[in-house]
Amino acid sequence: YRVPLRKEIGRAKTLAVEATNLVHSLMNEAKLGKKIDMGEVERIVERMTTSVLNNKDALVNLLRLKDKDEYTYTRCVAVSALCISFGERLGYDYKQIKAVGIGGLLHDIGKIKIPNEILNKPGPLTEREFEIMKKHVDHGHCILQDAARIEQDSVCVTTHHHERLDGT
Repeated sequence: YRVPLRKEIGRAKTLAVEATNLVHSLMNEAKLGKKIDMGEVERIVERMTTSVLNNKDALVNLLRLKDKDEYTYTRCVAVSALCISFGERLGYDYKQIKAVGIGGLLHDIGKIKIPNEILNKPGPLTEREFEIMKKHVDHGHCILQDAARIEQDSVCVTTHHHERLDGT
């Protein structure tokens, strides 16, 4: 670790709140048909990357705490932090780490196109509902393809985040 946990945890707490708020804002704007502001996304993911590279335990462990009402947004931030950590572990360079971090942050952006009664259903989904839910991956791909200045590696994370090893 480059920075002790006790030093990085404070920055990680602030960052987690800011990143969660950004995801919330991005999803609301996307619902209104606005394009994703990649400048804001890049800035927050750069800060997340620095935090994870400083001490991966600070942000990653902090984001394991779940708030039911903020589940989707917090989960996007947690997935981003994990992608950054995995990228670093795999030996990716900074640009690649940032790209997979952005992909992780935006991986569920397509859920904005899923009806709330399916998205928030408390019990198991029917086959029909599950088929609709699975379309969030395609919706996310379309939304991100329309975003200016997004790396294809970031889009790839969103497009393939539910793909199994056998390609299904």
